[in-house]
Amino acid sequence: LGSPALTPHIDRLAKSSTVFDRAYCQQAICGPSRNSFLSGRRPQRTQSWNFLNHFREVGPNWVSLPQWFKQHNYTALATGKTYHPNLPPRWDQPLSWSADRPYVFAENGYPPCDRKDSLQNSMVCPSAHPDSWYADHSDASATIADLEYALRAKKRFFLVYGAHRPHLPWNVPQRFWEIYPPTESVSVAEHEAGPRGMPPIAFTYEVDGQPTLRSFGAAVPVPYPDASTAPPANVSRSLRKGYYAAVSWTDHQVGRLLDALDEHAVAGETVVALAGDHGWALGEHNIWGKHSNFEVAARVPLILRTPGGAGRRQPGLVELVDLYPTLAALAGLPPPPDVDGADLSGLVLGGGGAGKEAAFSEYPRCPRRLEAPWDDLTSCTRTRKEDFRAMGYSVRTDGWRLTAWLRWDGARLVGDFS
Repeated sequence: LGSPALTPHIDRLAKSSTVFDRAYCQQAICGPSRNSFLSGRRPQRTQSWNFLNHFREVGPNWVSLPQWFKQHNYTALATGKTYHPNLPPRWDQPLSWSADRPYVFAENGYPPCDRKDSLQNSMVCPSAHPDSWYADHSDASATIADLEYALRAKKRFFLVYGAHRPHLPWNVPQRFWEIYPPTESVSVAEHEAGPRGMPPIAFTYEVDGQPTLRSFGAAVPVPYPDASTAPPANVSRSLRKGYYAAVSWTDHQVGRLLDALDEHAVAGETVVALAGDHGWALGEHNIWGKHSNFEVAARVPLILRTPGGAGRRQPGLVELVDLYPTLAALAGLPPPPDVDGADLSGLVLGGGGAGKEAAFSEYPRCPRRLEAPWDDLTSCTRTRKEDFRAMGYSVRTDGWRLTAWLRWDGARLVGDFS
């Protein structure tokens, strides 16, 4: 797919799928993004912008994506990180998932680097742990077991596997680090500086809530927009390689799931979707992480395979919120009511079309002072939605991105457009 990450199994999937080259999340952070695309509503409707609120608080009777399939006689089962933990509580059971089998969320989903050498507490962690030690492996095994259960029971299935990696820390088996060339040959970001004229509020001054980048014993401050604050090249290269290794680890799990469909002879009658909840900056604009409205944070992978489908690239703009009505259409279900996304099944099935006119994202900010936002290390994750300080609204069109940062109206829960 043109990425520096080695993904043979995702590439295999892409060869018989529609690959959306410009798909965008509605907020570049896991909990709110998943609340959005699994409910089919934008963050302004879910009012889930942080790790405190979830869509069931405002839409207790909304029908979620898995729930829509469940209501149409599918067995809906899931493992791993589907919804963000506790958003909604208990993975939205019993509404979203069938009671046939338990929801599986294995241990070691976010394992810190437990080595006793220079890698201790490193964000990058090639590890000697076996595959089975990691949640991603265990959860994928549970998804394969869910598939086998549904086939034995002769039930139509809606199965969801939520991988943790490439979320930090990049703790993966050693062999996924070793498939890459020497670290010194890894490129650094082309533009290690914030855009000229960027308002300070647009930047993110942390990496997953931490002010420090840690890799192989090195600990350097998270950079500011000025290029002179960029990490040393050797640190940037090792971090980028660690991210690629984590992507390859997840690709390995994708391969296991695809193989299971082939081994049970159901690949030819199963729709497969692969999506990411947000992007990630690896030094682009001097940012390390998500938590922004920049292109690299808002743009996501989205691949859809239908039975008998042909490989094609779709360059038009689409959004994650479109996933719900699209999957419903591809399965022949009625259109779900009261959702914000568009049905992309025509693009998937080769019926033409050019995607959407625009894609929309948003992100809140919670510094003490709007003019000096570098103290905002939480990205509003633990701030009451009434207490946000600003909201960045971003629109992506074919050739441009416009982001407007507005003061927050905590009473009305919307940016102050006056």
